[in-house]
Amino acid sequence: MDIIKNAVGRLNLTNCIDSFANIEKKMQCGQCELVLTKPLLLIEKNTLYNRLYYFRTNVDTNEDYVDVVRSLDRFANLYADVTTKSSFQYDGSIFEKMLFKPYRLYVRKIAKKTEKKFREMLTPVFADVDDFDEIQRMLLDSFDVMCDHIPLSDELKGFLNERKILKIVIQKEIAGVLIFDDIGAQSYARCLCVSSKFQNGFVGYSLLARYFNDRLESGVKFYYLWVDSNNESVKKLHDAFGYREDGLKNYIFKRG
Repeated sequence: MDIIKNAVGRLNLTNCIDSFANIEKKMQCGQCELVLTKPLLLIEKNTLYNRLYYFRTNVDTNEDYVDVVRSLDRFANLYADVTTKSSFQYDGSIFEKMLFKPYRLYVRKIAKKTEKKFREMLTPVFADVDDFDEIQRMLLDSFDVMCDHIPLSDELKGFLNERKILKIVIQKEIAGVLIFDDIGAQSYARCLCVSSKFQNGFVGYSLLARYFNDRLESGVKFYYLWVDSNNESVKKLHDAFGYREDGLKNYIFKRG
């Protein structure tokens, strides 16, 4: 535990940016499993995927990685990620030795607060618990559950109960949703999802317009989101609301 506590948040030692308190809690309840101590590996277990945290202790040998490969073979849908502010500084060969391959790159975008009121071509409203099944189906059909960090099950129900999901309904069908979370002076647009039937309209724009308009008189100072670097289709939409890349990147590695 001392190794984990001293390494958390230090890119030269680990890919874990979670707090030590959260890691300790996950270990106590069995959500995190200690796999090996040389090198020190933790697996965070989820229903649909597993996530690897690596903690460097000393100079690793080839024999260590033979044991690692054997130990990790029992975990399906396993991925690891690294978040860094500048160019990729983390030693990616660590993951390669564990048979991980580069999978995706996400970039963070930030928009500053504006006094501008955006036009809502369509009318978003808050989703409620009755929309749970339809929204969950949309998310699973549209995103990579492993690395897009979409809310599922209890977390999704929590967002619905707390009125943190906007929806647009067209012809009695949910055409799009925006899931958000306000954290002090920051607001996180966690997930924007538009049904394939309605992607040529104004659904995405109207959802973001309502999201920004609702915060004109709030204490929110800036907005942020994460997006796949290859997702060119949303670039113009983000530009319209002032989102710009801030240099923070999330590298995803996938095993198998």
